[in-house]
Amino acid sequence: MKKILFVIFIGFILRFFLLSQFPYRLDGDAGQIATSSIRVWQDRSPLFATSWYGYHNLYFYINGFFIHLFKDKIFGLRFLSALGGALSILTTYLLVKKLFDEKTALCASFILSIMPLHLAYSRNGLDIIHLAWITPLILYFVIQGIRKNPLFLYFAGIFLGISQYLYVASRFIPLLVLFSYFVLCYKRMSFLKTIKGVAIILISALMVYGPMVHYFIFIDKTAFSARIHSVSILSNVQFKIKPIYDLLSKQIINCYSVFFVNVDAAAKIHYSAIKYLPVTGSILLVIGILYSFLKKRKTSLIIFFWLALSIFLGSVLTVSSPQPPRYVIVLPALSIFMAIGFKLLHELISNWKFKKTILFMFIILIFASFLYDYYSEDNNNWMKYDINTQIATFAARNIVCNEDNCDLYFLGNKNISFSSVPSLPYVTGRTAIDINDPVNSYLSEIIKSGKKNKVFIVIPERESEVDTLNKIFPHAKIRRFVNKYSDYLFTLIEVS
Repeated sequence: MKKILFVIFIGFILRFFLLSQFPYRLDGDAGQIATSSIRVWQDRSPLFATSWYGYHNLYFYINGFFIHLFKDKIFGLRFLSALGGALSILTTYLLVKKLFDEKTALCASFILSIMPLHLAYSRNGLDIIHLAWITPLILYFVIQGIRKNPLFLYFAGIFLGISQYLYVASRFIPLLVLFSYFVLCYKRMSFLKTIKGVAIILISALMVYGPMVHYFIFIDKTAFSARIHSVSILSNVQFKIKPIYDLLSKQIINCYSVFFVNVDAAAKIHYSAIKYLPVTGSILLVIGILYSFLKKRKTSLIIFFWLALSIFLGSVLTVSSPQPPRYVIVLPALSIFMAIGFKLLHELISNWKFKKTILFMFIILIFASFLYDYYSEDNNNWMKYDINTQIATFAARNIVCNEDNCDLYFLGNKNISFSSVPSLPYVTGRTAIDINDPVNSYLSEIIKSGKKNKVFIVIPERESEVDTLNKIFPHAKIRRFVNKYSDYLFTLIEVS
């Protein structure tokens, strides 16, 4: 018990320590989720409906509650994802202990607690990480329902229903649950008992998700499949032009190899590392998968199915793959295979003279390589991509402009405006006047404004207009922002 509590403590610290300051990057999608979470409370939106990008209002209401709970806006934005990330360490432990043994469970939960991709999605404020705790929890209840008491199947169904209110990849979970249930029941239960258990799970899930089923059938028939159609390769023009074999073969290779090879920069979203796992993790994963394949255990089959199904449906059959958010649901499965690989290595050196020293050094190597990869991602890598996110991040963290006595102007273009990156209005707590035409045409309105203080954000394309503003406001404070690679981001002009 003490060991798993220690692992959970490590995971908790890694997810909550300096949460507002690190990562410095403010994710635009997280900003939009936060803004939508505030809006549903303000507008008293229907609880059982969808809004921005097909997200469920219920999730926005829950997220909005925590945002209002904390004064620090960035902490509030990230709290729920950090909590979900920490919780997934516990639920993964519970599942693996039932499927395998306690040592494998401890190892899997420890690996998950330091996994770079898991850390990134635990700390960025997105909802995707919740799939990493609810999926293992549902499977845990399924196992308990089969092995101990059928009442646990009701809990499996309840949480299965809850899972459908989360990120769209949760649509895969019912398939995984049914597959796992049938595999575990095979030669253990009669056909009638097996069907009864399936009925309990599905009816319990429907009782929880029923209001949304009603919404999709009678209120908005297109909402359920809107997200899927927008990213499905089957709905994409490429699928109609290219031969199916060529397209899918490339997709399969690219999507299943992301944990072993460098990932194309074009697929990076939210996470910019060139690999989704460090070398140490890739080695453990290969060993664990090969060993599990040779052992041919029922429990390993469930993890294989979890991994294969999620990647195929969520990445192979979607455009712009492989994208990091589509892999978060499989991170607990990856940690299980890596734990199996680690346990095998431990057994192989069990007769070595300095086995404890070797084992300790290997654990330190894994710990250091995983955390180094995460630190490099959220401290360095993100500044190599997406200039708009960088502008929004540095501007939001450095603007001081109270709405009561200050006018805020954004000199942008068709690719970026103040409102186009939601983290800007969310963190600053205000709107701005977007100036897309030459600033000269706005000077009379700017000067006539009754507010003494003015702040201008000027993107690089419009740097020539800085001199114009400086002539009008000769005592203005001008700051030029660059990232750590000396890339020019924007100029901030503050008039007081």
